[in-house]
Amino acid sequence: MALWWLIGVFASLPAIEAPHPLRMIVAIPPTAILVALGLLKLINWLLSNKRIPSSLRPTPYALLLLILLLILPLPGFIRAYYVNWGNLEVTQGIYDYNAIAIRDAVLSQANKNIPIYLPQSRFNDSTLLYYLSDPFPRQASLAASAAGTAIAISPDNNIDDTAWVRLYNGVATVLPPLTLEGQQLIQTALADRNSIPIKAINGETAARQALLPDDPANYIEPPSVDLDADFGPMQLIGATFPATIDLRQDLPVTLYWQTNQPMSTEYEVLVRLITDDRRAVGNGDARPTDWVYPTSFWRPDIDQIAAQHLVTLEPDLEPGRYWLAVSVFDPALGRRLPLTGGFSDSPDTFFIGPLKIALPQPPTEAPLVRSQPLDFGEVARLTSYQVKPTAIIAGDSIQVDLLWEALSMPQRDYTIFVHLLDSEGNLVAGNDAQPRSGRYPTTIWSPGELILDSHTLVTPPDLPSGQYRLAIGLYFQPSGERLPLKFKTQTIDTTGRLTLPPPIEVLLK
Repeated sequence: MALWWLIGVFASLPAIEAPHPLRMIVAIPPTAILVALGLLKLINWLLSNKRIPSSLRPTPYALLLLILLLILPLPGFIRAYYVNWGNLEVTQGIYDYNAIAIRDAVLSQANKNIPIYLPQSRFNDSTLLYYLSDPFPRQASLAASAAGTAIAISPDNNIDDTAWVRLYNGVATVLPPLTLEGQQLIQTALADRNSIPIKAINGETAARQALLPDDPANYIEPPSVDLDADFGPMQLIGATFPATIDLRQDLPVTLYWQTNQPMSTEYEVLVRLITDDRRAVGNGDARPTDWVYPTSFWRPDIDQIAAQHLVTLEPDLEPGRYWLAVSVFDPALGRRLPLTGGFSDSPDTFFIGPLKIALPQPPTEAPLVRSQPLDFGEVARLTSYQVKPTAIIAGDSIQVDLLWEALSMPQRDYTIFVHLLDSEGNLVAGNDAQPRSGRYPTTIWSPGELILDSHTLVTPPDLPSGQYRLAIGLYFQPSGERLPLKFKTQTIDTTGRLTLPPPIEVLLK
C-alpha cells in the first residue's frame, strides 16, 4: 500500500510547479486506504480491550471480503489511467512535444560555438525552461560580445518577437529588445525557404531554424533615457519608449533595472499610461521578463535587466501629453514598494515622459487668413489665423483660431495670450492658455508639426462701442518673459506682442 502511494506521489516530484491534485490522482486511493487501515487498527485495539460487544464484532471473512473489494478494481483503474487515458488525443495535446523538439534542436547546436537565439515568449514556457535551465544557467545583460554568425529558432507565430534570449557558451543571456534592423535580420532569415523546419514527434512543425549572416547582438536597443530611481532593492536605470503613441497597437515600453541585494520575492512592475491630471488610460503591469528571469534570480551588482512591457491603451484617446507612471508591487505583502531614491512627488511612483498622441494635421484648405511668416522666438511660427466674428455686441464672444508651425522641441511650456485692447492699449478681454487648452503644451511639439489652436474671448457686457484690436503672443508663465517677434525682414520686436488685423468693431445694443 505504501509503495502504491509512493508511485502516485512520484509524478509530482519532478514538476516545476507546486503539487497539483490531478497530477497526484493515483495517490488518492492508497491515501484513503491507509486512513482506513488506521481506523482498522483502532477497531482492533477496541476489540482487544473488549470495549465493543461481541455481537458487533466483524468476522475475518467480512474483513477479507472488504479487502478483495478494494483490490479487485485496481488493475482496471491502473490500466484506465496509465494506458487508456494516456493514449487519448486530448491527453497527448497537453504535453508540449514542441518544447521537446526545440530543446533537442538547441542541444544539437550547442557544441558548435555559435550563438542561438530563442524568443523570450517561447523560452518562458515552463517545459522549455525546465529542460534548458540546467545546460544554460540564466543571466541578464544590456550587451553581448557579438559573434560572426548566429542561429535563430522560433515558432512561426513568434517571428515578430522583439525580445530574445541568447544561448551561447553554456549561458542563457536575457537581452534587451532588438532594434528594427535586428528584427528584420531574424525575420528575413526565418521567412527564407532555406530555413529548416523543426518537427515534433507528433509530426507538427514546432519551429523553424535559420542561419543568420550577422549576430543580433549588434542590434540591441539601448535606453533612450537614463533614469535614477530606487524602489527598495530595485534600481530603475533607464527606459525606452516611443515619443509618439501609435493608437493602432499596444505601447511598447522597455524598463532597465538592476539590484544591489538578493531578492526572494517575485516583484511585479506596474506601468500605467496617465494624463496630466494622473488619470490612468493604459495598463502594462507585468513581472519583469516573467519567468524567463524573475526578480528572485537577479544577481546583485552584476545583472542589468531589460524588461519589455506592452501597455494596452483605452480606446479613443485624445491628442495631447501623457506620462508613464512606474511603481513596484510586492504581491506577498499586497502593497507597493516605497520610492526610496529619485525625484517624484509621489511616495511610491516614478513618472517618465512626456509622450504624446499627435494632433491630426489640419487640412490645407482650412478657411484661415494667411499670415506673413512670423516667428515667436525659436519656438513657433504663425502661419495663418482666423477671427470670427469681427463685429459684435458687448457681452458677445470672439473666437480666434491660430495655426502654428513648430520650429523646435522647447524645454518650456509656453502660454499663448490673446488679448482684446482698446484704443489706449488697455486690456478689456483676454484668454491666456497653453495650446489646446493645456492638452498640447509646447514641450511635446515636433519641428514642422502644425498645431491648430483656438481661443475664446468673452467681452464684458458693459463694453463701450468702438474699435478694438487683437494682440497675441507667447510667454513663460513663471517669469512672465515673452518670446520676441522675428519678422521675415529679420527685424526683432522684443515686446513680444503681435496685433492682428482686422480691428474688432463693438456695436451699440
